[in-house]
Amino acid sequence: MIAFSKEPAFPSWAAYLVLLIPVSIMAFLLLRALIRRTRHRRVTQGPLSRRIEGVPPGSSDRIIDGGQVPWENLLEALAVAPEQHGPGPDGSPYDEGWWGTMLGLRSKIASGTALGAEPHVLWGTRRGRQVFVRLGVDESGEGYDLVTNRGLRQIVVVRAAFPPFELRGHDGVIEPTSAGAPPPAVLAALAELDPSPDVWRDLQVVAGPDGLVTTRPQLDDGVNGWIYDLWLAEHLANVAGAEPLLAQRIGPAWKVPYGVGRRRRRRSA
Repeated sequence: MIAFSKEPAFPSWAAYLVLLIPVSIMAFLLLRALIRRTRHRRVTQGPLSRRIEGVPPGSSDRIIDGGQVPWENLLEALAVAPEQHGPGPDGSPYDEGWWGTMLGLRSKIASGTALGAEPHVLWGTRRGRQVFVRLGVDESGEGYDLVTNRGLRQIVVVRAAFPPFELRGHDGVIEPTSAGAPPPAVLAALAELDPSPDVWRDLQVVAGPDGLVTTRPQLDDGVNGWIYDLWLAEHLANVAGAEPLLAQRIGPAWKVPYGVGRRRRRRSA
């Protein structure tokens, strides 16, 4: 005879546990989406998204704390040419990279159909230093269909010689990590920055003999963080007296130093 156990083969509490797992995941994703939405609304309706008077075009060298300046004003302060979208009176077409043109940089703007597989790229020379800006999918994801937004990055490179060090921006403050000692002039410049939680967040700065590189996620950025990063990189190069590196041939296919363009480097403690 075959004996049958009176105990149920599948405990009743297990069914609730199986149901709890997807419900918890959905609740977590919903909560995260609500937090991001709330923050994005706060940022886009905050002072950094409201253009003010009193910041002259081309005045970035006189700005000590860029994190307190609205992004539109900061873009104008960094500009070397007035904003001009086109088409121009001379028959020139609409300039899709007008914001790069304002900065004196060439641009390659990804088409709407290729936005997930190609980044926007700016490159050129500013104040004697080569500059490279990459916005969108990172190098490892370029050419592939975009599956998640985690690979979207904002990367700025200023090609000036620095000693090796790293900085990180978190909770509105930029601080050095254990990876090298920044020059005293850099530390002094950082000490002059008031906290700016909506600007200096999830930011990594890597400096060394191949230039200074900043990187941050593009997702959930309501202030065009790369504009602040460009100001920061040039500001630190100015205060440190960093010499321009020998010019390289840079363009849309140029690779970001230190492997920053391919993956998110692990931050030092």
